[in-house]
Amino acid sequence: NILLNNLIKWDNIYFTKLFNFDKEKDIIFEHEYVFGPLWWRLINFLKIKSFYKNFIIALMITNLCHFSSSIILYELTFTCFKSLNPLQKRVKNLSLISSLFFIISPAGIFLTTTYSESFCSLLSFTSLYLREISLKYNFDKSYEIKKIFPYFLSGTFASIAVLTRSNTLLLGILYLFDLINNFFYYKNLNNARWSLLTGFQVFISFSALNVIPYFQFCPERTLWCANKIPSLLLFAQSNYWNTGFLKYWTLNNIPNFLFCLPTIIVIINSLFYFTYKYPCLIKIKVILIISTIYLFLNLFFWHVQIINRISTFLPISYWYMADLFITENTNKLLSINEKKGKPTINDFNFSKSFIYYSVIWITVQTGLYGMFLPPA
Repeated sequence: NILLNNLIKWDNIYFTKLFNFDKEKDIIFEHEYVFGPLWWRLINFLKIKSFYKNFIIALMITNLCHFSSSIILYELTFTCFKSLNPLQKRVKNLSLISSLFFIISPAGIFLTTTYSESFCSLLSFTSLYLREISLKYNFDKSYEIKKIFPYFLSGTFASIAVLTRSNTLLLGILYLFDLINNFFYYKNLNNARWSLLTGFQVFISFSALNVIPYFQFCPERTLWCANKIPSLLLFAQSNYWNTGFLKYWTLNNIPNFLFCLPTIIVIINSLFYFTYKYPCLIKIKVILIISTIYLFLNLFFWHVQIINRISTFLPISYWYMADLFITENTNKLLSINEKKGKPTINDFNFSKSFIYYSVIWITVQTGLYGMFLPPA
């Protein structure tokens, strides 16, 4: 129990409380509705009466989701890059190393305790994978939907992800991207209809997150019910967590920016790397767009330190680190051979340095988390 109690910190206090509600009407505070709405309902649905047994089951599910996410990421990576690189062995290595970088990501303890991030990553990667296997790419860099069922199912997983974490609403850009391409550029009206229908699932989930609380609390809660956009989700983020444009850019938050600086650098590098230096096709263009918008929102509107843990729903940084790891170590071997086995001090290896950072950071982060200290 002492060990388990040390894991019940920060948002986990809310999650464990919600896991054990007998009835949803017993929820006292309205902002509790925005804590992984589907995630805690999934655990609560099991109706396990013992507090600690419930928590252990949630831990097991979280870690199973984390493990499953790494497998889906492997398949997603291989599917995306197998046509970009004729060397099958390199693509397999890229897929494996991407999954390993995901496992040791700076999210650390938050992927193994009962936060919603692992469940969300699994849903997001599955959505991306199903969409990818449903598309056929042509030589002129256009593409079309060839497998309707997995494509539509990808939207289902994306919509479930939205009910788990609201930041995955950005996955809706996948289908907006497809809709624009199919309707305006490829003139494929049948594919455009499927893009619209598939993306509409994401819209329904986001609407549910706002409509259900509205009918439950309004018009009594005039603080947000009377707003132009009467959204409990937006109100809770602004009122209880003070999110908004540049609201987090204060002197006292400088340590939080420093905590997540390595992750920010990796994401920025990955965006430039795949945009300008890597011969990528349209396959990952939409993921680059989503990642760019996500980074902008996280830096300027949200609590910046959460980038360490919620970035796990996008694969771009893991692809970057994996590709860099393969390239750097290949170049290093060539360099050592040219220097007759004598590496020099200039042979800096960014990817390997990031591995050292991740291992050290996860250890420090776990200690800070156990002591109820930021970042969270």
